[in-house]
Amino acid sequence: MFNSPPLDSIDNPSSLAFHQKDALFQQSIKADILHSFSNNDRRPIGYDDAEEAVLETMQRLLGGNNSSSPLQPNPWKLIMDKYNIFFPKWQTIDKDGNTAVKCVGLVQNSPEDVLALLFDFESNWNMNQHVKRHGMNLSYFPNKIVDKVNAHNQITYSCQQMPFPITARDFLSRVVWKQTGADSFLLASAPIQDDEMAKPYTKSMLENVVRGSVWSICKLDRVTFNQTMVTYICKVSECGRRNTIAENRNIINLTLLYNARWRRAT
Repeated sequence: MFNSPPLDSIDNPSSLAFHQKDALFQQSIKADILHSFSNNDRRPIGYDDAEEAVLETMQRLLGGNNSSSPLQPNPWKLIMDKYNIFFPKWQTIDKDGNTAVKCVGLVQNSPEDVLALLFDFESNWNMNQHVKRHGMNLSYFPNKIVDKVNAHNQITYSCQQMPFPITARDFLSRVVWKQTGADSFLLASAPIQDDEMAKPYTKSMLENVVRGSVWSICKLDRVTFNQTMVTYICKVSECGRRNTIAENRNIINLTLLYNARWRRAT
């Protein structure tokens, strides 16, 4: 059955209504972020073992070429992009042969606003980008939150087209954010398995879909004038039949999408 997204998720993204709906929901996310320390003694809110495991594992990516990083020993190589000089990108290969990309940029907005934007997985803007890349049939190419565990933990599911001749890949990920200091936040995403789900969810109706994996970490640091320095590292394993060219293209496209979301926050 053809399952098309609501009209306000795919029509003119420059319209006021398109952005107002996102802004209202992201205000509620921001309220949760601002209350990420409970009570007057500023004690951190609780994180369970699964959430801490995602954050700890993904923070190793920030180690760069340190011996503890899964990206060691290969150095980062600058990707020349004359159209994104304010958001430089680097690329490397991890120990398992997976491509990783790093991007750094300054966003003229607060860390709380940037985090709310990035955590809003089903926003009009995000769905608009997904539909542009994968078409309007969300039964074949869904992009959704399948479990809202709590205010700082959600499980997302997405199915994406791959460059020919690779079949579609789907991704099931746990996304967790945490305030690590008065002026810093982490947003981490790591793949999970179906048996880790607390409740059933609807997968893509496409046949021969292969499960892929995405690992990412986004570090947000407040700088002068309440701006945000963003460091984003992502690596993708598309599993199944490997195609390095296609995999590299896909992860760079993913990083470019994040760049666009940062710029929208300014």
